Amino acid sequence: MKINILRGSLLAGVLALFGSVLFALPASAAAFDDCLDNRLCLYTAEGGTTAAGDTRKPRNYESHITPQTYSEFDNETKSAWNKTGYWACLYTETKWGGSVQAVAPGAKVPTLSAELKAQGAGVSSHKFAPSMALCSTGHERCPEDSLCLFKEKNGRGEMTALKRDDNAYSAAWDNQVESVRNRTQSIACFYPDAAQSGQWTTTAPNATYTAYTVLRGDTTNLTAPFADSISSHKLDANSDSNEDCKP
Repeated sequence: MKINILRGSLLAGVLALFGSVLFALPASAAAFDDCLDNRLCLYTAEGGTTAAGDTRKPRNYESHITPQTYSEFDNETKSAWNKTGYWACLYTETKWGGSVQAVAPGAKVPTLSAELKAQGAGVSSHKFAPSMALCSTGHERCPEDSLCLFKEKNGRGEMTALKRDDNAYSAAWDNQVESVRNRTQSIACFYPDAAQSGQWTTTAPNATYTAYTVLRGDTTNLTAPFADSISSHKLDANSDSNEDCKP
């Protein structure tokens, strides 16, 4: 059986993140009320109204408030009004993950996009951005001199930034990594088990992999059998060789 160490490579791909861009639409006098200036307002029913029996006022968020999670309002947004001067980026998952709908400055959204509706969840987080493109929220979040792990492909979803070896990932990250960006000055060596150990096996081709390597400056999406199957890593600053990742 052949023993291999696989190097991650830069994967080019463009996510179809955005549905139709929605600009300001006329609304009835009863719709889209209780929305202060310079706020993003989220409503629990379509058309800028409140769901039957809901006595709460719409949520008003200032442009410097970008919650990565909601509490009682999670998954309840059905329409929105962006009265800020920024693009409002609405995400179906917490921590700016999942599908995204970009709402132009000043736009009223009587109903969420078909893509967000298809998720069956609604809105779970949002942020503001100076342009539509910056709603993408991907690998660019990774700080300098950090090894960044992401729970979704293309640097989407929840992220953690690390600067040292980790012998055993916490329950929040164990077997949940789908993409990586390495901005450290070291080779990053990933392993399927704790304490930098274990191996992956495949049948086509018939091979065993003892480590998954991401070189300095590389960004990669993990594929089978490595995706959602990493439990520890080490950083090797003294090597340029994949061979040094061997457990």
